[in-house]
Amino acid sequence: MVLIHFNRTGHLSLLADLWPDGAITPEVIRECEIGDATSHHPENKRILEAVWIRAVAVDDPADVRYAMNLRRAWHSAPDKDRGEADIVVLCRRNGWIAISDDNNGRAALEHTGCDFSYMASMLVAAAATGHAGLDLTSAWEVHQALQDSRVRPHIDTKEKFAACVKLANRLHTQIGSPAWPGILRDPRVDLMIEKFDGRRLSRRTRPSSG
Repeated sequence: MVLIHFNRTGHLSLLADLWPDGAITPEVIRECEIGDATSHHPENKRILEAVWIRAVAVDDPADVRYAMNLRRAWHSAPDKDRGEADIVVLCRRNGWIAISDDNNGRAALEHTGCDFSYMASMLVAAAATGHAGLDLTSAWEVHQALQDSRVRPHIDTKEKFAACVKLANRLHTQIGSPAWPGILRDPRVDLMIEKFDGRRLSRRTRPSSG
């Protein structure tokens, strides 16, 4: 989960810079996945105290049913995948961009026509556009820290990461240099990350919205 990984590696403030208008997280993530874990992970308090993060509850009956149906389709345990399902529901309702590495969540987001991005894609796109003051070196350092304990997607050399940034910069120009976070609505950034990762990942198939 994005907030936890950025906080764990000491980069929570970078997320605030990347999303200067604030970021949204489902209420269930804030209360259960972050709040209930503070006894074992006291560092989570930094997330709870961040005023730029707004927690939104899924309380519309139709949305609640949709989230339940997603978790049923995923064969989720009673206490699992609630955050992932609520992310899909909120992005579907509000047109928000989801930052997610979760396979089930990403498949559902694609199926419902939502925009979504890997964490790695977000960093590459930010470096490619100079957003939040990131350049190739600083974005690569954050990527390395985040991917230390993660399986995918992973760009394992700075040379590959640099190639991704160069291609993302070219793509940004090609689609008219939209203001941030417009580039993240184009699935070709994720597809590029998957190609450079080189392993068998869940592939995006939706055509470019740019």
